[in-house]
Amino acid sequence: MSAPTPEAQPPTSGMHQLARRLAEQDPSLRLPRRLRLAMTIGPLGGFALILCIAWAVTGAFGTVIWLTGIEIGSFIGFGKFVIFGGVVRDVIMNIFHYVPTTDPPGPWALAATVVYGDIATATVLLANMSVLYRMGSLGRRLAACHASGRQVLRVHPWMRRMAWVGVAVFVAAPFQGTGAVIGTILARILGISWFSTLTATAAGSVAGCAGMAVLGHYARDRVQAIAEHPIVLVVVLALTVGVLVVLGRWFLGQAPSEEAAAALDERAAPPEKPE
Repeated sequence: MSAPTPEAQPPTSGMHQLARRLAEQDPSLRLPRRLRLAMTIGPLGGFALILCIAWAVTGAFGTVIWLTGIEIGSFIGFGKFVIFGGVVRDVIMNIFHYVPTTDPPGPWALAATVVYGDIATATVLLANMSVLYRMGSLGRRLAACHASGRQVLRVHPWMRRMAWVGVAVFVAAPFQGTGAVIGTILARILGISWFSTLTATAAGSVAGCAGMAVLGHYARDRVQAIAEHPIVLVVVLALTVGVLVVLGRWFLGQAPSEEAAAALDERAAPPEKPE
């Protein structure tokens, strides 16, 4: 009777291998433990302080709900367009049925909230990238973002020559797939320091959010008029999303497959520089 064969192990995906390699090489491992802890807890505590100040100044808890909702919406995929949330409050109330009756903060306050969120996201990522890469599906998603960053550099090689400006432009762009998360990973690929990453993220976020705030401030009546007509609103949103998706794909380039992304990353140069 022949000996039992060992149980076959499931194949490891290209993104899993890439995430594991990135976790072992990430410069965050060389940061002092106390600095990593401060960069993790500090942004969360800072946002809590902002909410407390907003509540104390306005005297309305609805302002806290607005700012929290705007921050969450910006992070989960709506990006800088959440700045228009205060302009179309009535429409949001009809959809979600629970939006604070408190008047929303102005577009500039909402823009500042998004800027803070981008900087906080970059700070937390820079301190914990090596840990996040090891977190199963989240690590694979971050590895996919890393592969997208490599693709951006192949499509736009000028970013390698102007690394800081390239990261700032990437964060500022309102296209699908851009923002602080991939911007931070892009900065890692380019090898710029954590401080330069934060300043580039801040500059790009300020530029992008300022443009949205200006549009929300001066086009407020027109945006509200569009929002009050459901059919017109759907058409405008569909056109806007379509244009942003097309521009995003042009800006990001065609994403490679998992295996191709891992292979390309192995051959890519230069490697990330130490902090």
